[in-house]
Amino acid sequence: MYTKEDFLRDYPPKEHPFVFPWEKEYHEKAIQEATQQGIEQGVEQGIEKNKLETARKMLAEGVEISFILRITGLSEDDILTLKAE
Repeated sequence: MYTKEDFLRDYPPKEHPFVFPWEKEYHEKAIQEATQQGIEQGVEQGIEKNKLETARKMLAEGVEISFILRITGLSEDDILTLKAE
């Protein structure tokens, strides 16, 4: 009987990293999806950071909170937190 140990001896992982053909495709797709998700999260974080920075500058210029809320889309709590800094 051909065992797992026999297979690993005949096909070390460095020479044959995927046992089944679909494994390579699965791993490549998982990496691609994780990369895309990371990019999307980074973009979202950048947008949020930009909104906060814009609101911070507007507060420094004495712009009314109601206007900052409309322009940035931030919550009133976010604006008040920035104002308290």
